[in-house]
Amino acid sequence: MCTPNINFNNDVNEGSCFKSIPVSSNRESYVPQVSPDRHQATARKLKDKLNIATWNIRTLLQKGKLENIKQEMERMKFDILGLSEVRWKGAGKITSGGHEIIYSGGTESEKGVGIIVEQTISKAIKGYWALSDRVLLVKIAGKPVDLNIIQVYAPTANSNDEDLDKFYNDLDTAKTQCKSQDPLITMGDFNAKQKGVGLTQPLVDAEGFPRADIDIYSCRHARSQVARLQNDHKAVMKEIEDELAYIHQQARERRSRNGPEDLAPSESSSSPVAMETDRLPFALVDRVDPGSPAAYGGLEVGDQLLEFGSVMSENFVNLQTLASIMQHSKGRPVRCVVMRGGRQVPLNVTPNTWSGPGLLGCNIKPMKK
Repeated sequence: MCTPNINFNNDVNEGSCFKSIPVSSNRESYVPQVSPDRHQATARKLKDKLNIATWNIRTLLQKGKLENIKQEMERMKFDILGLSEVRWKGAGKITSGGHEIIYSGGTESEKGVGIIVEQTISKAIKGYWALSDRVLLVKIAGKPVDLNIIQVYAPTANSNDEDLDKFYNDLDTAKTQCKSQDPLITMGDFNAKQKGVGLTQPLVDAEGFPRADIDIYSCRHARSQVARLQNDHKAVMKEIEDELAYIHQQARERRSRNGPEDLAPSESSSSPVAMETDRLPFALVDRVDPGSPAAYGGLEVGDQLLEFGSVMSENFVNLQTLASIMQHSKGRPVRCVVMRGGRQVPLNVTPNTWSGPGLLGCNIKPMKK
């Protein structure tokens, strides 16, 4: 729990009225309608200093849990305590043992937020906005400005992108209800801070609870962004490969149709494969694992790569180029042409996961130029 101290300097008399809607469990649901109807105390009149804290209580459904929280609140001398994971249904407020509890939940007994204030502070409450089971705004009267408190329970690793977007939209909506000159405290369970979590590390602990040492939303958002970028990169690489393949195919057809000027008539009628013997190999296969995709595709030790997808000696840069094609062609056949025993041999290999290392299960090294 964190405990900031808030100081107020002046008084104001304001009023508020609420439309009461009966609900179960002796709780009342209220829709805030701020209007001057009675004298209202201010935080400064009641307190020179406010002790404010927030706590993820896991649930308020357990018998006696509310009493324990009130006792702890009195022991720590907290004036205002924000609650996450209240798990009460609906929205409203109740009074219990001199404390006022404002809560905001959903249709199910999960998530939910709330704010408990001690009896004297409750007299300064102007109203509240129960935006969702993750966002609750409470206004406390003050002078010259009011105090706004937003209690949140951020989405966890089990939430989807739609829930994440809704949470931040609700948070923005809550902020728009606050005047720019009024102090605003946004508190609650943000699932701590990220600590170098990558793409594969678990976001929950051994018991299945969200980890408390990382910012779950930041991790999920970063992973989502990486996934989107990877998908975009795959699409771009596919377009580049298709375009390069088309360009090289057009070049081969032109060479096949026109033929080199210095070839004899008998040579100019040779097949396209025979005419492309002047192409240079750019990589050598020096290992093929048994049972690997490379072996099933027909690659052999000693094969010299003339073509692999859209890559040829003219545009080959390094082995990362081949690795990129394998990654983005996973599960799809890739056309390759190898030089084997002085002859060009066309093959189709399909990069994929298998019991061994890599997507092809072979070792390829660049040819020395």
